[in-house]
Amino acid sequence: MKLQLNISRPGVSQHLAVLEAAGLVTSRREGRYTFHDLDATPLRQITARRVGDSDWWLTVVAPDDPEGTELLLEPAGHPAVTPYGEALVADGIPLAQFAVDDVRAELESLRGLGVGFTQEPLSTGPVTTAVLADACGNLVQVTGPA
Repeated sequence: MKLQLNISRPGVSQHLAVLEAAGLVTSRREGRYTFHDLDATPLRQITARRVGDSDWWLTVVAPDDPEGTELLLEPAGHPAVTPYGEALVADGIPLAQFAVDDVRAELESLRGLGVGFTQEPLSTGPVTTAVLADACGNLVQVTGPA
């Protein structure tokens, strides 16, 4: 079965590297091929609701922190999703923002996983921000105290 993705080969590689670092994907080489296996055990499903005929509304958490932050895995099949995401990127607007205690430490940790930043840490008064491009082509802002 062949699946056509609207993402570059380097984008897929970066995405797989981040998923592997998070413990969600394992990779193995066999000759010139690399096989990637999904391991969803690091996540615990909280919500699963069918949306329409083919999409699901899913939220997950880390199993060691069941009361922690829920991550929504949003369906991307709606025709407005791609132009909306492209417009945000073109205007330099992050799709999401995450608050952290130390932006610079988080940046170094993410860089170690192969994440690229489009904005280095920038302090503006009491806040420091940095912006990364995720493996799906979205901009994500990391923010914390200066």
